[in-house]
Amino acid sequence: MGGKSAASRGPAARAVLLRSRPRSIPFRERAPESDQVIEHLGTAFPVYLNFAVSGMERLLREVRAALHRRQREETQARRSVEQQVRSEVCESLTAMLLSCELDMAVPEVPAPAAEKIRLIDNLARDMRLRLGSN
Repeated sequence: MGGKSAASRGPAARAVLLRSRPRSIPFRERAPESDQVIEHLGTAFPVYLNFAVSGMERLLREVRAALHRRQREETQARRSVEQQVRSEVCESLTAMLLSCELDMAVPEVPAPAAEKIRLIDNLARDMRLRLGSN
């Protein structure tokens, strides 16, 4: 790799170099190799530009718009995952609380077991409050 520029490497090698952090990748045209590069972009995203018909201001607008679009998409994806995890955790907590209630309703539960069930119930209720669920 030493001494070669990124432009002189193959599309896959260039894509590996670009994966290190999120960035936009401007493409001048839809070249056959661009499909291969897109497969290896990782967190980078392509921005297609036509330098023949676009001035510098338009190019800057296009790149900025792409960056804003990507930030919105990341925020929406993060919120979606957060909501899904929160929902799954709340379902598990509800199941734990129900099990604790049913276990406590069993007659003649040994005192050490009843104490452990109460401890689990209290921890589950505390987690539920921290998650902000009902």
